[in-house]
Formats: sequence, structure tokens, C-alpha cells
Amino acid sequence: MPKPSPMMKSSFTQFCVLLLLIISKTSAFQNFTGHKLIGMVPRSPDEVMALRNFMDDPEVDFWLEPTHELQNVTVHVNPEAVQKLEGTLRDMGLQYYTITDDLEKWIEREREENYPGSHLQGRTTGFAFDVYHPLDEIVAYLDDVSRKYPNITKLLNMGDTYEGNIIYLLKISSGGNDTRPAVWIDAGIHSREWIAPATALYMINHLLVNYGNDKYVTNLIDTHDWYIMPLVNPDGYLHTWNWNRLWRKNRALAPGFPGVLICRGTDPNRNFDIFFGGPSTSSTPCSSIYKGDHPFSEAESSAIRDGVMAIRDRLLTYFSLHSFSQLWMTPHGYTTLKAPDFKEHMELLTVAITAVEAANGMHYKYGPSAQTLYATSGSASDWVYDVAGVRYSFSVELRDRGVFGFLLPRTEIIPTSEETWAGITAIVSHLQAKEKAKSTSTTNSSTATTVATTTNTESLNTTVTS
Repeated sequence: MPKPSPMMKSSFTQFCVLLLLIISKTSAFQNFTGHKLIGMVPRSPDEVMALRNFMDDPEVDFWLEPTHELQNVTVHVNPEAVQKLEGTLRDMGLQYYTITDDLEKWIEREREENYPGSHLQGRTTGFAFDVYHPLDEIVAYLDDVSRKYPNITKLLNMGDTYEGNIIYLLKISSGGNDTRPAVWIDAGIHSREWIAPATALYMINHLLVNYGNDKYVTNLIDTHDWYIMPLVNPDGYLHTWNWNRLWRKNRALAPGFPGVLICRGTDPNRNFDIFFGGPSTSSTPCSSIYKGDHPFSEAESSAIRDGVMAIRDRLLTYFSLHSFSQLWMTPHGYTTLKAPDFKEHMELLTVAITAVEAANGMHYKYGPSAQTLYATSGSASDWVYDVAGVRYSFSVELRDRGVFGFLLPRTEIIPTSEETWAGITAIVSHLQAKEKAKSTSTTNSSTATTVATTTNTESLNTTVTS
């Protein structure tokens, strides 16, 4: 078959653009009326594999992927594909249940509760942390705090996205000339996971407003440098506000498929140079887990790479915030083999979970990523651990466990943020206490050695004199 000419490609691209413009004129947002959210529990490996056959189907959107038998699977499916999926499930004898038969109602409720503008309760007195904010409000907030707290903040530009948005990294430090141990937190690498950026913004505010007023927070900043990237994927996030609320990827066009405007976007959390192209990735641009053309082909993954590598020698802990499932996880995602630091990872996860559950009584599971959630390849947390060499790398899936999924109500923002912050600071404080105990032990050992040497010398001198 002859290859399409450049003129044919150009005509097709123009057609796609025209089609999208026509669609955008007919509706302000993509409509999800009649879209279902279906839950099920596969009972055997065969049922898991049968469900995974739908993974590359652009009309079937897994919110919780099928990975193991007897684990929950949640899938969003449009009206055109629902009969095919439900028919397959019936043929398999796999029981399923409908969580909602109209996702549009959930999305409209969320839109009403979080509509941008000063009229909404909580926005009139400044930036509120109990609502979800669109991109322009988040950028304005970051700019505002960098001006309001110039002595302890620095707003860094980590690069431009495909659509020209800036990926921001906020450094919070009270000094130390970049010699203090660092803590990294990023969020929003998957654009539909709104609770993740909201939680990161809460943490920024909590650190800044309490510095100098709260002894514990002041100590956290005086002993560590904090690097927070609250919105890794601004292009995708903007798209979830302006058109498709359930968009997951970034908005880049795949180099090998420049005319396929509808099937655009790469999953940045499959784009890191660690087991690239392995389990839970796809080479199909229409897939929600499309890995990209090559490792670090995307601005979002490159921004994390560059930021982490710049401080890798003093980066104590790395946290990547996601939703949903209520999980705290450590490497690895690409294998079920235990990581070299497995024992210490479990110790720190136990510390975190104890603090998380003490905050609001909410239960979270924990463990290595591939065993706790599902296999993932090319992920940030694995790359940070294996390649950047950061010993304590964590991936956190925030609320909830599937009742609302990505459409978590705004009433959940503050409690989610509180418990996540409790877990992160518990780990940081635990490591700080261990380091202090280690230093004290070393000092005591050195002192004891010095005293013993002095005593022996005095004894020797006494012997010689007599």
C-alpha cells in the first residue's frame, strides 16, 4: 500500500481540526451522559486476562486495572461500548455491578461545587484549600506565595510543556546553602487525579503559614529543603477543566502519528527510563497508558528527572501523589522481587500508615507497588529509586477506594491532605530521629575512645615515672 503523501496528511490534519472545532461549538464540555462506571472482581487468572484484552480499547477506560484474581476492577465505559463489555462479562459468567449509569451527573455536580470565580464560598478571602482550582488559579497562587515569602521560597521553571505551559517547582528553604537533606513531593502527573494537586497545594500552604509559628513545622523547614511540584501535567489538567474531565495523559502528539489529533497524549508515568515498555504500558497512542516514543520524550517526565538529578546527592525522600485506592507503596512496580531496601521500606511504611490512620481514622494498605496495586513500568518512583539512587522513594494513592474514584467530592480534600501530610512528615521525622541517634552514637563512641586513649596514656606515663 502506498504511503500517504504530505498533502494527504495535511488534509487529514485539517479535517481533524475542523471536526474538533465543530464539536467544541456544540458543547462547552465533553458530555458523559449514559457513561457507566462498572465494578467487578475477577475470580481466576483467565478472567483477569479476558479483562486485560480490553486495555488497548479507547472506548474502555479502566480506573482500577485488572491485575490479580479477587481484586477489585473498576471500568468506565461509554454507551456505544457498554453492550460489548457487558456481553463479554456475561459470557464469562463474571458478576459485575453498576456504580453509576450516568457519569455526567457526577461531573456536573463537581463542576457546580468547584466553579472558578470569586463568588464561590471560600474563594472570596483568598485561595481556598477545600475546593479544586483550575490551572490559572494554581499558577497565580504559586506566584503569589513566592512573592509573599521571598526569604524561604523560590519558584523554579522546570520547562515548558507541549502546549506551552510552565511546569513549576517550588523550593521552600530557610537557608543552609543547599547542604540540608531534601524532601521532594510531586503531584498531578495524571491529569484527572484532581485530589493530588489539591493535596500538594495544601502542604505548601501548611509549611509557609506555620513557619515561625509552629515549632514542629519550623523545625521541618530549618532542617530540610522542601521541593514541591504541585502540578506535573498542566496541559492535561487544563484539558480536564476545559473539555474532558476524565483525561489522564498529557496533550502531546505522538511523533509517529502526527495526524491523529483525537488519539493524542502520552502517559508521563510510563515514560521514565526504567523497564521502559514493560508491563502496564502500551505502544498505541490511543491507549491511556501509551508510553511515548522513547524514554523522557515528554516534558513532564523530563522535569522530574532534571529536578531530582540536581539534588540527588542530598535527596532524602521522594513522594509521588496519585489517586485513587488509598495505598502507600515503595519500589518496585516492574517486578515482584523485593527491593534491596525492602526491610527498611516496610519499617517506614508502617510508621507512615500509623500516622495516616491516626489523623482521621482512614485505612490505607501498603507494600511494594507491583504487589499492592499492579505492575507498572517506566514509572517515576522506580526510576528515582533505581537510577537516581534515592533510597526512600514512595508512591501514594490517595482517597478514595472506588466510591467516587477520580471524581472525589471537595469535602474530601482537607481530610485527605491532613492524613497524607501526617504520613509524609512521620517518615521525615523518623529518618531525622534515626540520623540523630546515629550521630549521637558515633559521638559517644568517639568520646569513649578518646577517654580510653587518654587514660591509657596517663597510666603509661605513671608507670614510666615510677
